[in-house]
Amino acid sequence: MRILYISRAAPNENGRGVDRRAAQHLRALRRLGTVTLVVPDRSVEEARAIGWHEDSLDVESLIVRPDATVIQRRLERYYLERGRLKRLWHASRITHWVDQRPFAADARAAKAALTGRFDLLFAFRMSSAVWAEHVLKADLPAARVVDFDDIESLALSRSKQAGNFIDRAIRRRAIKWLATTEKRILRQWPTVTVCSEVDAERLLSTSGHRPSVIPNTVKTELHPTAKERRVHSHGSDADVNVLFVATLNYLPNIEGLMWFCDHIWPQVAAHFAGGLKLCIVGIDAPEEVRRLGERPGVEFIGAVPNLQPYYQNAVAAIVPILSGSGTRIKILEAMSFGVPVVTTAIGCEGIGLTPGVDALVHDDAAGFQKGLIDLIEDQDLQLTLGQQGQRFCNAHFGEGAAFKATQKAVLDTLDRPSAS
Repeated sequence: MRILYISRAAPNENGRGVDRRAAQHLRALRRLGTVTLVVPDRSVEEARAIGWHEDSLDVESLIVRPDATVIQRRLERYYLERGRLKRLWHASRITHWVDQRPFAADARAAKAALTGRFDLLFAFRMSSAVWAEHVLKADLPAARVVDFDDIESLALSRSKQAGNFIDRAIRRRAIKWLATTEKRILRQWPTVTVCSEVDAERLLSTSGHRPSVIPNTVKTELHPTAKERRVHSHGSDADVNVLFVATLNYLPNIEGLMWFCDHIWPQVAAHFAGGLKLCIVGIDAPEEVRRLGERPGVEFIGAVPNLQPYYQNAVAAIVPILSGSGTRIKILEAMSFGVPVVTTAIGCEGIGLTPGVDALVHDDAAGFQKGLIDLIEDQDLQLTLGQQGQRFCNAHFGEGAAFKATQKAVLDTLDRPSAS
């Protein structure tokens, strides 16, 4: 079977959450057939900057398409325009960056590069589906799957409102465009997938169409068990670290980290009077995140080639997320290392964990603060949460479950009469 895989992200086992999910899909698709991969040039450049190389992909061919799109040009013109009337006119033409309509010349070049017949089209993220529709048009394969991953309209609606009146109007229009496009694709594409049952039920209630679920996965086979991990004791260990791992330019991560550093961390650090450190690890950090490293007890580390030493030395991993959607790979990753997690209800949304058993879950600053302090002071709680979280992760988010879900989504699509 020849598979056309169009991805928003370069598949990378060591990249951001979106890069890892792209890699997860590629591993599954390679087991089902030969793969032609299409990725934007900017995603490839970003992946190369952190050590990725396309030789690792094992695909039939790699097509690197221009990242530049019609919507990006419109956004640029809007933000550069100083005249009020022209600015309003540009604003009226903005949808959302997910609207990945290519320029006509780029669409023709891409279609010419996609030679031969494909038995299946797999689009990762809604933006890839939109791009494919405008490039392939009537030649879209009948058998096609799009993985929304999360719900873009929900993620945007949960983010904080900012900017002037025009910016807020653009945001409202973008949410409406995203919701309308989600419903259309759910009607017109044979198979749509998301990463959690929670999101599947949400889309069913708003559109009348229920997508399939392909869970996020983490590799656990080489990780030490929670029991083998050294538990930490404040006062006896030279370093007791609280760990935050994330893609640092993603708005929900920034908002959650700033909330934690403003309203929780100062009280936690003061409670232990030194010897406790918050380590911020991740790629693509904006200046406001880098500056957090200037605060007492906070160390900004940034991108690292290997996360294992940081998890090994962590007393806890925090995921203080207040917005966004989908499931957080950073929670699953911490659990896979046997590190106890403190998070929020939105942070662990869709994962299906039991608060207080698999992780500590607190939505208010006082509760989050107390939960983290209790965890640092109680080695038995560290071990119990670490073990249970690791068991939960291994049982529900292993590689096998994701492959079976992907295989079923593909085979169901191929078996439909419209795909014959």
